[in-house]
Parts: sequence; C-alpha cells; structure tokens
Amino acid sequence: MDSTDVLIVGGGVLGCATAYCLACRGVDVLLIERGALNREASGANAGTLHMQIPAFHFRSQYLESSIFAQRQGDFRTTIRAKRIVVVAGAQTRQVMGLFGLDLPILPHPLQVMVTVPQAPLLRHLLQHAGSRHLSLRQTQSGTFLLIGGGWPGFEPADRRSSSRVEVTYRSLLANAAVAIDVVPALSDVPLIRAWAGMTSSTGRWNRVGFIGEDRRAGQRKLFVVVAGGWGFTLSPVLGRLAAELVVEGSASLDIEPFSLERAVARM
Repeated sequence: MDSTDVLIVGGGVLGCATAYCLACRGVDVLLIERGALNREASGANAGTLHMQIPAFHFRSQYLESSIFAQRQGDFRTTIRAKRIVVVAGAQTRQVMGLFGLDLPILPHPLQVMVTVPQAPLLRHLLQHAGSRHLSLRQTQSGTFLLIGGGWPGFEPADRRSSSRVEVTYRSLLANAAVAIDVVPALSDVPLIRAWAGMTSSTGRWNRVGFIGEDRRAGQRKLFVVVAGGWGFTLSPVLGRLAAELVVEGSASLDIEPFSLERAVARM
C-alpha cells in the first residue's frame, strides 16, 4: 500500500502546479492521473494567456522547473493519504461523487481550429461576444487559432470507450462562419487541423473557479480546486494558493469570492 501526506487527484497544469508548490514546502505529495500529464483541457486548449484578467488581486508567477518523478503503467493500488486535493477539471464531479458529494461544475467540450500561415494581420487576442462567442489570435508562425465560437466538440455517449472529445464537422463550419463574420479576411484561408477537449465552467460570472476545503467531508481533509474559463492562465497562482490552504489553513490572497462554500450555497 502506498502512503503519502497529500494526494493530488488530477495531472493537468493546475494539479502539477499544486503538487509543485507543496513539494517546494517539503510536503510529501503524490499525484495521480488516469492518463498522461496535461492530456485533457491543459493540453487541448490553444495556450492563450489572458493577461488582461480584471481580477486585479491575482498575479501569476510561472513555474519553470520540475521536481517530479513519474511512474507509469497500470496504477491499481490502495493509497493512504492524510489530505486529498481534487483538481480533476471537468471530471471533478465524478471524483467528488466517490465521496458522495457534488459541486456546480459544468463540463464544456471546446473545439480549436488552426489555419495555414498568413502574413501578419492580427496583433492582439480577439474575443467576440456576439450571438456566438469567439476567441481568435494569430501566432508568431502566422497561423490563426480559432477557438470555439460557441459551437462545441462532441463528447462520446460512452466515455469508457474514448476519453477524448471528438471534433464535429458541423461545429467546424459554424465556428469558421463566426470567425469570418468577425474577420472577413479569413474567408479564403484554409484550415489545416482541428482538435477538441473537455473544459470546465464554474458559472457565467465566475471565470476564476472554486477553491477551498470541503467541510462536508467531515473528518476527512478534502480540498477542491476547480479553474474556470481562465484556468490555463491562473493555474500557477491557484496552485500556490491551494498549497497554502493545505499547509497553513489560509491563503495569502483573498479567495472568499471564489470559496467552495459559495459554490455549494448556489446548488
């Protein structure tokens, strides 16, 4: 039987950041992930950093080193942990269900498309909040990344047969139509690839997420961290705050607006 002080459930950017910050504090930590690290939302998003976030009290310090040892293979064993931190993204509700608990988290299948390289046209991240949402940017190599448009990817009915969200032709057409409506110069630009991934939503007015200890678990020390729409950007700072909560019982920044108690009260 394996044992650890803190067990991290989820190996995305947020889970890895939390584990890193705990390890830097000398905490014995074990991270478990059903697949490869950063394979789900962390690896399926377009890599956009939303530095214009209007939450002034969040400041990110990005992590550049790693102190993890990775164990691969069929990980079927019992793990004894003093504290558990659930950072499972869109699968958080399923993991919380193992404790008989629930949270208001909505999974959202996101679809991303990439064009052939073009001459420089768009210098900034463009977000369109019309009838269909769109996130669009041009990379340094000249390709355009078209994110969403309100038309999602497809989640297989039987998630046991495939953990990957599928791209749909209908969404490709609809997303491209939104992008062309916003930037007409894209009308003749070919697409070269597309992919889909499962992200999570924590509410229309909460793009940060939820963080805190779930006291409904009673004597069990259970912490939950769920990133909202800005998860890829905020994961380093959310991971640091989660580590502070686990070790010190409080965070260095005001997290009350994003507390787990508020999330539970909305259910």
